[in-house]
Amino acid sequence: MQIRTLVLSLGLATLAAAANAQVKAMTVRAGGVLCLSCAHRLEKAVQRVERVEKVKVEMEPVRAEVTPRSGAWIDPERLRSAIKNAGFQPGDVRYTIRGVLAAWHGQPAVQLAGTDQMVVLLAPRDRAELLATLPPTPAGGAAQAVEVEGLFVGHAAKDPASPAALRVERVQVIRE
Repeated sequence: MQIRTLVLSLGLATLAAAANAQVKAMTVRAGGVLCLSCAHRLEKAVQRVERVEKVKVEMEPVRAEVTPRSGAWIDPERLRSAIKNAGFQPGDVRYTIRGVLAAWHGQPAVQLAGTDQMVVLLAPRDRAELLATLPPTPAGGAAQAVEVEGLFVGHAAKDPASPAALRVERVQVIRE
């Protein structure tokens, strides 16, 4: 009976973690994938990256759609390296993340739930209003949940220890 209770508890904890996933999906472009055999090689290479749960390779345009295990942040350079080591040219990395609004040195950011991972949000040059519509970061109040899609553009500062930065393509305030 204790084993069944433990298994049930672990299953429910896994479902809860998946429901509150911080990184919902990643998409990585890859050049040089010309056939289904190449696509299979790309899929297997990305699948071996730590924290990757599922990979689906699409051919038009060629990209690996990655689902991270338990919503974990996966370093884009690890994915790019896996793609390069498989014999392909790594391209853009896009993220869909969910977290709460925060600020990093006065810039809007998303704090990923249950982690110390912060992602700085950058507006596209031609769509500066995209981030202007976000509610202000509350001081001591309830933080606002958001879902963001964006292109990984490096780190927020020259220091590699600084947070990752996304050039935002879509942002949605989550009403809970």
